[in-house]
Amino acid sequence: MNTTQHDEISVCTGLSRNTITIRHSEPGDAAHLHKLFSCKNVYSGTIVVPKMSLAQWEAKLSRTSDNFIELVAENSDGVVIGQTALNVHGSHRRKHSADFMIAVHDDYQGQGIGKQLLAEIVNLADNWLNLKRISLTVFTDNEAGIRLYQRFGFQIEGEIPCFAYRDGEYASVYQMGRIKP
Repeated sequence: MNTTQHDEISVCTGLSRNTITIRHSEPGDAAHLHKLFSCKNVYSGTIVVPKMSLAQWEAKLSRTSDNFIELVAENSDGVVIGQTALNVHGSHRRKHSADFMIAVHDDYQGQGIGKQLLAEIVNLADNWLNLKRISLTVFTDNEAGIRLYQRFGFQIEGEIPCFAYRDGEYASVYQMGRIKP
């Protein structure tokens, strides 16, 4: 694990005693993200199209923006097992707000990785980026995700029917938001 070039946060999950490092993503993470987003639960729970090529991931990671923060969760073996992305709105009237997403590898779900990624997003939003509002969309059948977001103060603000085509049918999402107290 390279610890010299990243701002990192090492945390120990209570379930696995595996050290997880949360760090900014880099172009070299493309192969790991390609594998992560090839997991059925991951591509089913996000709006990423299944089977994106490695070249598409490399291109995606090469595009940078000051308004886009992408973090990964890396285990002690150097494998990226989770990812989160925060997109701060660039409009003058919306710079106080951002949207984000979280994805955790199928084999590591239920081990607190999503909670660690979400805690870091909330920390960045509240303490470093001066964001008043952060929001997300979550599929209505993602009960574990909804509970996690609610524990961090997110509220369901509405339902969007037929939001995305998933596994042969249209699926609805909740719009959830959190306003900094």
